[in-house]
Amino acid sequence: MAAAYNDPHRLCEGRVLVYKCGDGDGPFWYARLQVDGRYKTISLKTKSLDIAKERAQREYRKRKIRFDEGLPIDEHSFKHVAELWITEQEQRLARGEVKKHWPRHVRSVLTNGWIAYLKGRTISSIQQKDIDGLAAAGEETQSDHHQQRPDDHVGADEVGPFDKAM
Repeated sequence: MAAAYNDPHRLCEGRVLVYKCGDGDGPFWYARLQVDGRYKTISLKTKSLDIAKERAQREYRKRKIRFDEGLPIDEHSFKHVAELWITEQEQRLARGEVKKHWPRHVRSVLTNGWIAYLKGRTISSIQQKDIDGLAAAGEETQSDHHQQRPDDHVGADEVGPFDKAM
């Protein structure tokens, strides 16, 4: 066992390790979880060993269920997924699949609207009411400040694989 793990407690057939960092003087417990051969370290944000063990086991079970169901073990923020999509659109432009204004438009809408509005929220935490709230705010802003140009229309040929999944 590495010296960095102070006062270690193994749970869930050794797939969960609850410990204190370094010399153990810190107030909080941490957990190292193993799911699908990959490790994730998290702070359990508690000074109580009993509460730390419960939280670690709950987090392990949640991640294990996600893995067993074929879902991503770790969730991504909306910002992370949006940035991936922006990059995909820029690659599509380089291949000549979309009009030159499209990636710039996507970046502007996502960066100035959706990313700012949803901040660090994970994809699974976003609900319809969140989308409706931003859409309503966007309609007010658009009607006051933006007149759509004819070439701003997004055609069916500009919808990528990511769009269809959403």
